[in-house]
Amino acid sequence: MSTGNDIERRQKFLDDLVAAVRDGSAKENAADPESSEKSSAELARYALLRVQLARSEARLKSGELKPKKPASKSYFNLRSLLGLDAISGWYLLAFFTICLLVHGHRNDYFSVTDFVSDTLNQRCLLSAEDFIMEMSRAPVNCGMCKDMREMPVEYNMTRELFLKKYAYTARPVLIKNVVKDWRALQNFSLDFFKNLYDSKPDSYKVQDDAGQFFAYKTEFGTLREALHMSEERRQKDWYFGWSNADEEIGQKLRQYYSRPDFLPEDAESSRIDWMFMGISRKGAQLHIDYVSRPSWQAQIRGRKIWELVPSPECASVCHSFNITVHAGDIINIDTNRWYHATYVYPGDFSVTIGSEYD
Repeated sequence: MSTGNDIERRQKFLDDLVAAVRDGSAKENAADPESSEKSSAELARYALLRVQLARSEARLKSGELKPKKPASKSYFNLRSLLGLDAISGWYLLAFFTICLLVHGHRNDYFSVTDFVSDTLNQRCLLSAEDFIMEMSRAPVNCGMCKDMREMPVEYNMTRELFLKKYAYTARPVLIKNVVKDWRALQNFSLDFFKNLYDSKPDSYKVQDDAGQFFAYKTEFGTLREALHMSEERRQKDWYFGWSNADEEIGQKLRQYYSRPDFLPEDAESSRIDWMFMGISRKGAQLHIDYVSRPSWQAQIRGRKIWELVPSPECASVCHSFNITVHAGDIINIDTNRWYHATYVYPGDFSVTIGSEYD
């Protein structure tokens, strides 16, 4: 609440400011005719402030002016400040709730104490970037999943069936035993990728400049650091992923795998290969991608558990799914519409490769 002394100080400040503007404008008017109009506008603005202060002083003396209640810091006021409507606010609340539950689930918390302790030691459950992307994300059409009670599994996928039910419908599907003759099944390993990138001296620089590297919960800062981990480090938990940005490396990689036969003939595949591998039980945390295309991912070695969670706006009509992907299987998913997390099966060494299509 403003006091009488505060108002007097503001009045004196404005009076001095008006006088300064008036003195300065008198010197400028002769050289610049437009300055007279500018000065007049400034004087009018300050005069208006002077009148407002005078009114405040009168209301203060009469007792009409009362202190304002401090602004509430509730979630709902924050929502109003952000310009969110009620529905968006509940979506946001649902999203945070899902994040908390999945955070505890994926870390295998069996007590509240462990959950709270580990949570407080983390910088944030949801990064600022994730928060902004989530708030700007286009709403999902829940028709893609409202009638799904379990994850679809196909054993004899044809191109026609894939195009009709899965290719562009955002419905996930696990395709069993579809990878049988890929050389990757016998060759992909940590040493394989290390030797592949080491064979081209500038490949790591290309990766640093144009590729993406996901360290997840490891200390590695680059792909080179990850591939060159020590033998001792290999015995501990680790999991990382990257997108290949080197065209020559990409050509060599495609000698070890081929485009899945079930993809539509006219679908254009991305030339970017995605690799993920590790022995850590905890793989990729719950997230959603912003790549604008659906994608497939082939399990080359080991087993990986996928957890799929519908967007918050679909949580009331769609189900979440857990499914285990074995070596030789392919999972097809629109990662732009499904939140997903992965876990390496305990005791396994997991290697996957995937790409996008349109």
